[in-house]
Order: sequence, then structure tokens, then C-alpha cells
Amino acid sequence: MAHLDHRTTLGHVALLRYAHVLDKARLPEGHGNVYGANLGIRADAYDAVGGFGSLSTGEDHDLWRRLGQGGHPRAYADHITVTTSARTRGRARGGLADLLDSLESTAGPPV
Repeated sequence: MAHLDHRTTLGHVALLRYAHVLDKARLPEGHGNVYGANLGIRADAYDAVGGFGSLSTGEDHDLWRRLGQGGHPRAYADHITVTTSARTRGRARGGLADLLDSLESTAGPPV
């Protein structure tokens, strides 16, 4: 599970929207979010599915999907967390920064 850095400049409504996004992603077996920052994989499973793909964004999600398709056990752990930047200008297009920026710039009340 990734928590946003407490030094965020995101507004209250954007933080509520982010919490809603996380809640919608919850699965019976855990939080349902995949971030490269807190992704642990056995080397043999990583090698078996070909490692990270040559993608400009979403390579962590792609790897996670291929691990599941390959029959490798996967687990979500709510009790193991990382703290990540809440920046809205990131390096990876389509990454967390873009999501946070869209939540910050969306008009209206939290969903």
C-alpha cells in the first residue's frame, strides 16, 4: 500500500477523491493497488514472465498482470506500506502524479 507524503500540497477534496480511488480498488484479498515502489517479486517468477516490459508507463501493472496469468501466487499486504510523493508533475506519463493532478483539477465535490 502506498501512502502519500504528508507534505502534500493537494487540497482536501483531492485527498478525499484519492481515498475513494483506493477504496474502489480494494479486493477481498487486500488493497488491490500495484506500485513499483512496493512490489516484491521472486526472481524465478520475474524471469519466468520476462521481467518488466518495454513500456513507457504502467510497466508495474503489466508485470503484475502477467504474473497472475502465469499462475504465480500474488498477495496484497495492507500492513506493509511505503510513503510516496504526492507531486502532481511526474516523470512517467499516466502514473500516480497524473492521477493526483486529475483529482486536483476535477471540479465538483468528491465522488
